[in-house]
Amino acid sequence: MVKASFFLAALVTLAGVASNANAQEPADEAYCRQLVTAYTHGGSGNGPWSQSLDMSVAIDQCRSGNPEPAIPVLQERMRAAGFDVPPRS
Repeated sequence: MVKASFFLAALVTLAGVASNANAQEPADEAYCRQLVTAYTHGGSGNGPWSQSLDMSVAIDQCRSGNPEPAIPVLQERMRAAGFDVPPRS
């Protein structure tokens, strides 16, 4: 009986962690798209800017729904190019 309740508690905990991660994904994806738009359009529609390989990969990751590795690269490149990085909400 103890093993069954331990297993059930572990399962409930994992389900909670998974739902919190899924709740954050849409916000990360939206923020990533915001960064891509700001970078590629120069904030005023004047882009596109020249892109390095890592920036091209980050933009592709963002557009394909994988924002976690893309966001830091986008932020770093934007700062290096003199952009104000939009705040993350």
